[in-house]
Amino acid sequence: MNKFIIFKAETKEVLILQVKMLVQTQYKSRLLRRGKTYEVPDETAKRWNQAKIAIILSGGDKK
Repeated sequence: MNKFIIFKAETKEVLILQVKMLVQTQYKSRLLRRGKTYEVPDETAKRWNQAKIAIILSGGDKK
């Protein structure tokens, strides 16, 4: 008998924050340039802010 494991996907609201890049980096196959602004998920923005890769400008838009 085959056993199947079913996972219930939880829907999670993702906040989108606007960040200004302090360095040039690649993110999800996109080149993000220093000095330009981009919209990224809040968890990524917070991690980049702590690592001094980017600064958070504004945000709070739900996606």
